[in-house]
Amino acid sequence: MRNHPILKQMKFDVVVYNFPHAGHIYGCTETDEELIQMHKELLRAFFLNARGMLNQGGEVHVSHREDYPYSTWGLENLAAKSGFNLEEKVRFKKRDYPGYQNVRGGDINCDKPFPLNSHCFTYKFRVDEKYDDQPQRNDNDDADLMDFRHWVMQAAEFEVGDFVLAVLTRDRFPIGEDNKLAGRTIGPYEIVHRTVYVSILIG
Repeated sequence: MRNHPILKQMKFDVVVYNFPHAGHIYGCTETDEELIQMHKELLRAFFLNARGMLNQGGEVHVSHREDYPYSTWGLENLAAKSGFNLEEKVRFKKRDYPGYQNVRGGDINCDKPFPLNSHCFTYKFRVDEKYDDQPQRNDNDDADLMDFRHWVMQAAEFEVGDFVLAVLTRDRFPIGEDNKLAGRTIGPYEIVHRTVYVSILIG
């Protein structure tokens, strides 16, 4: 995000992320540890990027549900590890974000709205000026810092006979280009031949 050719030249007073979601894994539900770790990794990367995009005194606002299983993401803890302090927590009000549409993060119901209930809040964070930019990482820290990247690489190693899903997302098309394809998941497809080794590393 902070390396985007346009955004990297800009600074903001407020960076907003409403209901972050890393998408779905075939066969997993929101209560599965693998999916929870994906969501945490997304938020971890977001906070690290957003911190370098703020003006002095700027804030990061993240809207999130606090009921289970979303409460297990540890939003405040992830923000603190990236150098943010929670300044305020208020109930989410959609009218505060003109043009915003709450849609699901993936699967067959992608682009369908999800309910905004009493568990939805907006967390307002501000940079902790005393934060050490180079903190020592604790390998035993909360188990939420599991080797997620290794897990993703292992998950991307497929063999003949395996079944896979293909996820089509509209963000692969240039801005302004007409796109007739809605984001969706297709498959499953059986792997019948393996030509090269492919792995995916989320950095």
